[in-house]
Amino acid sequence: MTRRIRVILTIAVISALIGPTPPFTAQSHAARIELSVRGGPLGFTFEKQPTLTGVDVTGADQQVGGTLGLIAIRDARGTGAGWHLIAQATDFISREDAGHVIDATGYYVDASEPATTIAGNVAPLAFSGPLAVPLKILSAPADSGMGHFQIEPPVTLDIPADVFAGTYDSTLTLTILSGP
Repeated sequence: MTRRIRVILTIAVISALIGPTPPFTAQSHAARIELSVRGGPLGFTFEKQPTLTGVDVTGADQQVGGTLGLIAIRDARGTGAGWHLIAQATDFISREDAGHVIDATGYYVDASEPATTIAGNVAPLAFSGPLAVPLKILSAPADSGMGHFQIEPPVTLDIPADVFAGTYDSTLTLTILSGP
């Protein structure tokens, strides 16, 4: 018991010498965090090439189908400036005889289905029409079209009844332009 009294007495003496324990006070500090966000490019790639199905000459007007290809568009600029994707195709020229032509006025894209948003904000608007003249097939107004989008619009080509058999080539040109 004396030992217990000594321990209690020792604690009492130490407490008297140190003084009462101050209450815990909370502290907080604020720190500024800086994040630098850098813009990237605006561009597109063909993830699948344009296609058209073959056709047999029948002596009647025909129409073949295909796709404009799977097109992936990325706007990583971080500006919200908007953009347009424009397509145009040349006449289809026979490899065997350059005088044999299938007119591109019958080459039509149906972009009535919207672009698929892979990541980003509002998808661009899609448009349909003939590809013989420059056609805006996608348009992202200001503050939209930021991110990654894909579209694979179907196409058709009118084949006249008096077509010559052979392999025909056309050049499809896609151009992406900045701006609303």
